[in-house]
Amino acid sequence: GGVNSQISSMLEQFVFIGTNKITTGAQSAFTRCYQLQKIEFNTSTITNPYQMFSICTSLKSVPLFDTRNWTNLNSVFNTCVSLTSVPLFDTRNCTDFSGAFGFCYSLKSLPPFNTSRVTNFDSSFRECYALVEIPEMDFSKATTINLLFNACYNLKKVPRINAPNCTAVGGAFQGCRSLLSIPAITVSTSITSIVNMFNGCYIS
Repeated sequence: GGVNSQISSMLEQFVFIGTNKITTGAQSAFTRCYQLQKIEFNTSTITNPYQMFSICTSLKSVPLFDTRNWTNLNSVFNTCVSLTSVPLFDTRNCTDFSGAFGFCYSLKSLPPFNTSRVTNFDSSFRECYALVEIPEMDFSKATTINLLFNACYNLKKVPRINAPNCTAVGGAFQGCRSLLSIPAITVSTSITSIVNMFNGCYIS
């Protein structure tokens, strides 16, 4: 309601000292906390942080959360437009990376996340305007990479995408106008569409 929206929009920091028993979800826990700039609490028992910090537009950095049990990073930092960097989270158990950093306009760099179990990469880095380079990532389990790097205008280097199970690539590099070349891409032989995959690119 209106009261909850006002409280979340005014929250500037959240620090929880001690232990907690959040054993499953933290979905949308801080969504639309527009003034949030500092966050500290025990995240080791959380498994589903879906949209946990989505649209926290003042958040510039985040601590090294204990993410060993996080399986669903769908939109966890989506539209954190002031976020400039993130630490190397433990993503070994993550299967859904869709929208994780989508619309993070100020994000300048990424660590080499462990994505060996990720199947869904849709919109993972969509409209990350400040990204210039993507580190090596494991796409071996990926089944969909729609809009993966869509509108990453300044992106100049991407890793090789070896995704033999991937059947969805729509708009994956659309609008990547600074990307002049890409390594070899491997996708499923059963793929039927590459709609808008390189639309707006100047690849030579």
